[in-house]
Amino acid sequence: MLKVNNKQNEAYDIEKLLADKMDSLSGSADCFDKITERAFPQSDLDFSESGFTVTGLENVTAKSRRKKIIRWTAAAAAVIVGIAVIPKTGILGLLGSNINRSGRNIYESAVQGIISTVSDDEGFTSMDIPLDVYSKYDVLVTPGISCPFEYSGRTDAMVRLYIRTIDGIKTNEMYAVEYSGEYTEAGFIAAAAASAEFSASDITEARQKFANSDLSYSDTAVDNAIKNNFSDDGNGILWLSGNAVSLASFSQVSLIKTEDGIQPEVCDVIYYHNGAKSSDEYFYDINISGGADEVQTEDEQNSIWQYSVYFNGRNAAPEHSQSAFTRTKLFDEEHEVNNDFPGYAYVMPLSDNNEGYGDEIKLSFIVDNYVFRGVFSTIRTPFSAEYSDLRLYFSPYFLSDFTSSESSVLNVKTSGGDLLLTAAFNDISFSREYLFIIAEELQRQIDNMNSIEVYENDPSFQSKDMEIARLEEKLDSVNKMIDRMTD
Repeated sequence: MLKVNNKQNEAYDIEKLLADKMDSLSGSADCFDKITERAFPQSDLDFSESGFTVTGLENVTAKSRRKKIIRWTAAAAAVIVGIAVIPKTGILGLLGSNINRSGRNIYESAVQGIISTVSDDEGFTSMDIPLDVYSKYDVLVTPGISCPFEYSGRTDAMVRLYIRTIDGIKTNEMYAVEYSGEYTEAGFIAAAAASAEFSASDITEARQKFANSDLSYSDTAVDNAIKNNFSDDGNGILWLSGNAVSLASFSQVSLIKTEDGIQPEVCDVIYYHNGAKSSDEYFYDINISGGADEVQTEDEQNSIWQYSVYFNGRNAAPEHSQSAFTRTKLFDEEHEVNNDFPGYAYVMPLSDNNEGYGDEIKLSFIVDNYVFRGVFSTIRTPFSAEYSDLRLYFSPYFLSDFTSSESSVLNVKTSGGDLLLTAAFNDISFSREYLFIIAEELQRQIDNMNSIEVYENDPSFQSKDMEIARLEEKLDSVNKMIDRMTD
């Protein structure tokens, strides 16, 4: 009696079923173009398997069944690679339906358009940044504009941003490509483009608009927002509504093209997190003056992108914000402040440095060259050198020793320990409110010294005059600082 080998028959049925399924997908084979290109490059990649040399997908042995198995193994591998390469596609749904050709066409047109535009035009600046960093710190990369791609967990995913500049000034004509590995078309994952596009005549108009601009570059808006929301807690710590904070601000000048025309604008950003240590939860507000309307909502932040599409035609934009920054109201807003200790101080550590951009930097205070007071602020910095006016704020009352000790310094270091700035009293900027308090205190000390009666033959007579001269010199310096701020 003939016995049937069920296992062998089952294997044959499974293989036949898989072959029939793959044959039925021949009409949609273009969905595997990118996948197979990633999994099995056209270049000769030779490797050894069970004593046989394999080049690409071809096994040189004459055993037809082995060739068949390898062919279907390659197809299965392409499916597995596709799962890793295509976020949010749902591979079963992809196998059971046709590719969205219109979306695919948008992607192909976008890639070719980006490549040709940025290659033929020297007016673009570019930067490469990991996708997980961009999606998390978008406010520090493109203020007011969200990352156009979702972060799906790929640790090797990168974004190359192209931003048109006119005479060094950034515009809102932007392109972005998500890629992995080398920046070649074979490694592209998704593409995005902003809706604005500057023609040659637009560029000429933008230059004229900027030259005739009456934009105010004063820091009034930022100063008022800091003054109305942040103050000292009475113990030398800058706070907001009872919480100690690490606080910073920066500004960006841009040329913006909208349906209403081309306008120059200044974008001011204030951002902070609670506490002195590192944090992944930031709060921020943006104030825009001189140009387009202020960005108010997350949808409006995303609306600058005309499209964001994966290479298979699917939408690549994030469904929900993945940013570590939460919008809050600071401009034209007032929180409870401590009127007994008004004002603030700040340093600008990146203005004369080529390092520190996109890094996390820490502020610490050293008294009389040896007493370390610890780190009291930790802030992530913007990722572009255009933001060299970055300000790091702190309580001026924490630095009261500066009024009496010339050897007390403020250290600004990167998270890696590199020193960006060592600031003494004259290197630190203070708000007018605090400068008035310092001036009053210095005048009080001068009056006290003058009230002390010392005879000319007294050994302390000369030291008294020297101390009064020192205090008067510092008072004169403070008054000049107030005058400059008033002007």
